[in-house]
Amino acid sequence: MKSVRIATILICSACIATCFAQINSGPQGTPHHSSPVKSRSTEARMAEFAKKLSLTVNQKNKITKIMNVHFERLKILAKNTKISDSARKAKIVEDRVLVNKQIRALLNKKQQKTFDAMLAEDAKKRHAKVQTQPKASIN
Repeated sequence: MKSVRIATILICSACIATCFAQINSGPQGTPHHSSPVKSRSTEARMAEFAKKLSLTVNQKNKITKIMNVHFERLKILAKNTKISDSARKAKIVEDRVLVNKQIRALLNKKQQKTFDAMLAEDAKKRHAKVQTQPKASIN
């Protein structure tokens, strides 16, 4: 069961990294560094979490702090032109795994099960979106 959870988290992280890379490339694959991060606001994500997970006020406050720190780290990564795309992707995946673990640790067993299902569903959506996006042609 633990390995299934870890696999789910890793799959979600990989999908996030892929989506970030897609968002972070301009025409014909040239990188741009306007803030691609935070496509959904912390508030919108928290509203979804609160509804689906029945979060307590304490859980909401702690998760909001975790997510705000995560988004700030993503903004810094997006602006960092000194690292390669593959290094950036690896850092995003690493951070996402950490964030998911931190959030999961705050949840009870029932909430954890729902959270895992939410992560799996988000991964499916992101994967489908990446698969349907046209690839830049090299001319």
